[in-house]
Amino acid sequence: MSSLLFSAEIQNPELAAVAHCLSAIALRQSDAACFTDGFEFPLSVSIAWDIDRPSDLQLETPTSVAFEFFDQLYLALVSAGAEFRTVKLFDSATGSYHVWELSIDPDEIEFEGQHILLLGELDDPEEIEELIEDAVFQQQLAADTSLVIVGESADPSILGEIKKRKLTIITEEEFWDCMQAC
Repeated sequence: MSSLLFSAEIQNPELAAVAHCLSAIALRQSDAACFTDGFEFPLSVSIAWDIDRPSDLQLETPTSVAFEFFDQLYLALVSAGAEFRTVKLFDSATGSYHVWELSIDPDEIEFEGQHILLLGELDDPEEIEELIEDAVFQQQLAADTSLVIVGESADPSILGEIKKRKLTIITEEEFWDCMQAC
């Protein structure tokens, strides 16, 4: 059966407001202060949160749950003051991700010599290609693709295949952040 998996890796779960919001999520308390009026937990939500490991939160639901639920959940954590390493939603039906936050260490990404796929609508793909002189830029996903730079409106089926191959994926914004850090 297909499902949606929301996962958040929280850097400051000990902050009082964040801890309160996480507890409200674990207990499915839709009326907690961190949630907006009208917020409700779907009956089918499965929550994995360990009070002894409060930095990791996971919720799983059927794919029929609206995206707005997860967006509201993310915004509730943000309003409580949560800081994240990652926040993402995986759709097992399509193999695609929606990413709210993802921490990338610019020092860990190597561009030179890579086979790079530029996917989706990018603001300035020509400048990206000019900045990375020793890379092979590809028009489609190939067996030797090693890095993917993702823009807007990327094809979810291609993203799913990229994820299955466990390739390095960064957004265009993260690319520019890496270029500034170098």
